Amino acid sequence: MHNYTIDHGNSVEVAGARHYKLEIQRALGQRAKYHFNDDVECQLIPEVDNPYDPNAIAVKVRNLTIGYVPAEIAADLSPIIQRLIVSKYVPTTSCRIYWRPPDPSYNSSGWLNASLTLPEPHLFLPINDPPPRSALLPPGRSAQVIGEEDHFDLLFEYVPPAGEANLYLELKLGTKVLKNGTQRSMVGVFLDEEQVGELSAATGKKFEPTLQHLDDMGKRAVVLGTIKGSALSASLTFRAAKSDEVDDAWVRSLPPAPGPFVPESLSYPIPPTYQPPLSERTPKQRQHQLADAARPQAGAKNSGGCALGLVSLIGLSSVVGMAIDHFV
Repeated sequence: MHNYTIDHGNSVEVAGARHYKLEIQRALGQRAKYHFNDDVECQLIPEVDNPYDPNAIAVKVRNLTIGYVPAEIAADLSPIIQRLIVSKYVPTTSCRIYWRPPDPSYNSSGWLNASLTLPEPHLFLPINDPPPRSALLPPGRSAQVIGEEDHFDLLFEYVPPAGEANLYLELKLGTKVLKNGTQRSMVGVFLDEEQVGELSAATGKKFEPTLQHLDDMGKRAVVLGTIKGSALSASLTFRAAKSDEVDDAWVRSLPPAPGPFVPESLSYPIPPTYQPPLSERTPKQRQHQLADAARPQAGAKNSGGCALGLVSLIGLSSVVGMAIDHFV
């Protein structure tokens, strides 16, 4: 399984977090002894066997459920999350936890709240597949594509009914002949092998070292873009770190763009994952669940202090079993 990192969207309050105080205490570890107000990495796991809502999406930190995506959002988001899981990607996002520990001297049982970052459902997945041998540039500030009005006949085919969608764009180094006959370097923007615009000279210069490095490594530079438009016009933007903003870890790993994903379907083979709150379980059941959460999975990798593996998703049409493991 791979992480599908969500790095943009709106702040959404985690539902039912008050029922998961024990889980949050254990997820925070020693930090739960003090006031805590910070971001942690969390995973979104569908619970098709949830007895209260088959569209339920659990918010997990270190394999411990700390609450749920609100039901009104989960109803639209659940098929997308299930599609990611079957495609062997685990949706990972940032969760802000506000925690005040219990204080017996004040007869206080503590206080907590949690919120996570989620995009709108129609912006959750790109609408096209990345090219082969891709390397996805890390997120950064927004950049505008220019000249896209000359390619509206192609872009029109990608404008969704909602008027906005995310898609993969490829950046390529090239040259441009100016009116005085001289040449200068330029960065072209491509969508599914067709050029749909370019970057301004000033913006392109800031990406050229990255693009040259990727070209030397036999990789194709991909960014996550956004198309906005109508039947009359369309515009393209993307968010990516410029050459002086990428870190050494990215340069060493050159992570590929997520995808391709399995085709959309009315249903997906998702195994049961629901677990009741620790507060509703017997001491023996709690001990067993916590032991499972703490057990490292062979071959799993630490990512941001926490790694999650979903295994035994065999093919696309059958499921033998599933294990969800986190470790620090």
